Parts: sequence; C-alpha cells; structure tokens
Amino acid sequence: MDTEIKLKPVSKSKTLKESAYDEIKKIIIAGKINPDKYYSANQFATMLGISRTPVREAVMQLASEGFLVLHNGIGFKIKVSSSKEIKDFFETRKILEIYLIQNFAEKMEKKDLDYLEIELDIMKKYSITDDAEGFIESDKNFHAYFMKKSSNDYLINIMEGLQELITIMGIKTIQQLKRKESVIEEHQNIVDALKKNDVNAAIKAMSDHLDQTEELLLSNESL
Repeated sequence: MDTEIKLKPVSKSKTLKESAYDEIKKIIIAGKINPDKYYSANQFATMLGISRTPVREAVMQLASEGFLVLHNGIGFKIKVSSSKEIKDFFETRKILEIYLIQNFAEKMEKKDLDYLEIELDIMKKYSITDDAEGFIESDKNFHAYFMKKSSNDYLINIMEGLQELITIMGIKTIQQLKRKESVIEEHQNIVDALKKNDVNAAIKAMSDHLDQTEELLLSNESL
C-alpha cells in the first residue's frame, strides 16, 4: 500500500458512501494515486475504517463520472484519456466557451467583472497554499460563470454535463510544474480583455487558454 495515501475517518453527518466518495475524490485531485497502479476497495476501506460495500459504491460512482476505471478481479485505477478523447473534449469546449464569452461580453456589467476578479484572487490563494481541490473548484467557477450568465438552457445543460470531465482534465494539468501560475495568467488575460470591452481579444484569450491546456495534456499523453 502506498504510504503517501492518507484518508481521514469518515464523517458521521454523511452516509458512509458519500464520505468515502469525498475522501477518495480528494486524493485523486491531489494527485496521490499512482496512475499506473491498481487499487482495491478493501485497501481503501481499511484506511477509512469502514466496510467494503460503501467504498465499492463510491468507487463505482467515481468510475461512472470518468475518474476511475474498474477491472474485474484486479481492482481499479485512474482513468487515462486517449489523444482522441482529449481532442474531442477540447474541440467541444472551444465551440461552447467561445460562444459563451462572446455572449457574456455583450451583456456584462461591472458586477460581473468584479466576480471574475474575486474568483481570480481566490485562485491565487489556493495556488499559494497548494490546495489542488480548491484551485480546481475555483477554476471551474470562473468558467461556469460565463455559462450561468447565458439564457440558453440547452447550452447550460450541455456545459453542466461536462463539469466532471473539466475536473478530470484539470487534475491532470495543474499537477504540472507552474501550471497553476499559467492558468491564473491566462484567466487574467481574459478578464483584462473584457475590461477593455475588446470582444475579439477576450475570445482569443479564451481560445489560447484552452489550447494551452489541450497541448499540455496531449504532450503528457504521448510520454
């Protein structure tokens, strides 16, 4: 068993399955699970101090969300995305998010820019404290704000359906050296362009940001 993996005892205010899910997801986001190694529900159940059943249920949920892959008789491991999956995912994101930021720029108010600035400050704090879970959540909040300001319910539903995949891709990128700082800088470029009411620059900044993330993931996948 890997000595670097540490799980907190489960909370009594949640179901055992919910607590197991939260704790396992935290160590996935923190990059504590070796992507080349198989793990068992029994291993994690022992660390959590609970029975195998709620752990197995939590693992099955994480697998259904794309975080893990189950192998009968062997255990489970981190899901590794193929080059095609990465390219398809970012092609979809660019189509959606470039439209969303253009739509946002046409309707934005000062309070919207203030929100984005606050979210950037939160990201900076999480970067300094090396809080991977908080950083990814703040990153998602930044991007989701453009979605929330849209009045297109179909687009909102599609983007909401991508949120877990966005988390998964985020996990794989922020573990890279200085990627957090780059993400903050790229987000700042988006906000700066919006402040200047430069829609084309905002679109380019968003496109560049997504391109950088995609290229990083593809370069890692090819190693």
